[in-house]
Amino acid sequence: MLSRDYISRIIRTFFDSLELIFTGDKEREEEMKVQLESMYTTYFGQSRDFFFEEKVEEIMARLSEEDYFVEKCGMLGEILYREFHRNEEDLVKLNLAHKIIYFYNYVNEHSTDYSLIYVNRIMELENFCKNRVSSLES
Repeated sequence: MLSRDYISRIIRTFFDSLELIFTGDKEREEEMKVQLESMYTTYFGQSRDFFFEEKVEEIMARLSEEDYFVEKCGMLGEILYREFHRNEEDLVKLNLAHKIIYFYNYVNEHSTDYSLIYVNRIMELENFCKNRVSSLES
């Protein structure tokens, strides 16, 4: 029971911090990057670049070493989802979209909770990927 309360508190703190970072304006871009880097290292033990550059299998292997693996997959999916919407580069967004889809699917399959928000976001990201891939092929 105590561990469930503990992880709930961590998740709540994570989401509150994430909300504060992403509600800022574009003028705070450098400050936001510093705060995001801090969140990645604090909650996931790796740099932001690690999650952008590594393949999802490597990320999963790294996360699987930690406690609350499923919850951390959901948290990582959320921070990447926010970064997806903030980013303007199509190739970066495609990379993030594939990772987010994987993490959201993993959480929905392995958690005791099922998120319709994740299902809707997965559909949104899959549509983005289809549209971008077809436009890149043209």
